[in-house]
Amino acid sequence: MVTIQIESKGNQVFAISFSGHSGWDENGKDIVCAAISALLQALIIGLEEVLGYSDIRQEMDLKQDNMPYIKIWIPSPYGDKQEVLVNTITRSLKEIAKSYPDYVEISEVRI
Repeated sequence: MVTIQIESKGNQVFAISFSGHSGWDENGKDIVCAAISALLQALIIGLEEVLGYSDIRQEMDLKQDNMPYIKIWIPSPYGDKQEVLVNTITRSLKEIAKSYPDYVEISEVRI
């Protein structure tokens, strides 16, 4: 199962992490993992290349059993464009979790 954690302070998301493998299909053929990976890549590209943030922090690692772990810290304070991008990505991740509840779990942490 893929576990996604969305961390917020107030109404602003400041970090998104992803770990595991959905198990929907084998590695390389798994549309659930591919969709999540594409959204996280779109978030990084949108922040860095479109909005011009140069301070995007990322952590990537392989956990036990070679399961991927990725965490992206989102710079603050937010501008309007950043808010639209982050909200679009987080809502899209939530829709994937709704469509594939046996394969994706989302938790939200608010501090």
